[in-house]
Amino acid sequence: MALGKIGLEYNSQMEQYTTNFTTMLGSQEAAIQKVEELKKFAASTPLSMDDLAKGTQTLLAFGVESEKSTEILRQLGDISLGDADKMQRLSTAFGKAAAAGKLSGEVVQQMIDAGWNPLIQISQAAGETMEETQKRMSAGAISVQELQAAMEAVTTGTGQFAGGMEAASHTTQGLMSTLEDNAKAFVGVVFMPISDGLLGKVFDSAIDAISELTTAFREKGVSG
Repeated sequence: MALGKIGLEYNSQMEQYTTNFTTMLGSQEAAIQKVEELKKFAASTPLSMDDLAKGTQTLLAFGVESEKSTEILRQLGDISLGDADKMQRLSTAFGKAAAAGKLSGEVVQQMIDAGWNPLIQISQAAGETMEETQKRMSAGAISVQELQAAMEAVTTGTGQFAGGMEAASHTTQGLMSTLEDNAKAFVGVVFMPISDGLLGKVFDSAIDAISELTTAFREKGVSG
């Protein structure tokens, strides 16, 4: 059945993520924990599990610690406003800075192309002019820690990008992405332990419920 195929594909994909992360992290236990972490992340954001897995693998490949990777990805997700392509470009740029241990003009340009100029926040935090900050960067004096502090500042409190993914999650596209991730996860969990016959009954009930909800909305609007 089609739903069974979706369930098998989802579980196969999770298995592949686990295998990839096992290689990168050196431990299946750590890999399983990372996959579960990203599944919860995907279920509450407009970014898909695949987007988050790719972003995480990019960060890990550049030497970012696993324990810090998900929080960094959250910050980059907010800065990208939930745009998967921009988040991936930001992840690559941050990874380069992390590997070098400092911020470079190349990294700044890549981040600007993805929608954020980190030098603005860095200069404000340091009480410098933009020219002074650029000179520090040219001298290799802006550390990756300073870049991380800038990312945290713009994604928390009243920062420019605070709640960026949450805002994006309320758009039609964001809602559809979140629904898709949750639906696939549900099918994957349900499909594995039960027979096709029982699976059909479960989804028949779910389809009936959705049909009732649709009818109520058409007849009575949101209150229905």
